[in-house]
Amino acid sequence: MLNKTILFILLFVGCSQQNEHDSVACVNGAILTKQGLEDISERNKTLSRNEHISVWIEEELLYQAGKKYGVLKNKQVQTTVDAFARSLTIKKYTALAGLDSNKYSGHSLRSGFATSTAELGAEERSIMNMTGHKTTQMVRRYIQEANLFKNNALNKIEI
Repeated sequence: MLNKTILFILLFVGCSQQNEHDSVACVNGAILTKQGLEDISERNKTLSRNEHISVWIEEELLYQAGKKYGVLKNKQVQTTVDAFARSLTIKKYTALAGLDSNKYSGHSLRSGFATSTAELGAEERSIMNMTGHKTTQMVRRYIQEANLFKNNALNKIEI
């Protein structure tokens, strides 16, 4: 009984100001909304609603403890967290656009952008400014790929 009381206190400290109609769970101000729970449930249909909520609470408590003790100051950890956040953002917005979010990643979108703009004649530096590539060598790979499509002999005949 004591463990449940402690868990209840941990979950709702700092959460009293939130819109209780939209929130499913709250840990020190971090909120799991109904939409968030729906998104999580879509990705893993093997767990029940309550199991998803419990996993979210455990992960949020671990995240907050790690943040409190400076884990995110470690460059490697921060890079991993940032990459995961980007991945989730891409999945969310490709799904909202009605696309199969499993077919898209940060790399495929960046690669597609670089190839398409190179195919349309954009300069290396311009592509690098948009994609964040640090070397012209990498961007040239995309330009070469684009030129394969552009200069393909099959494009000269109508099939």
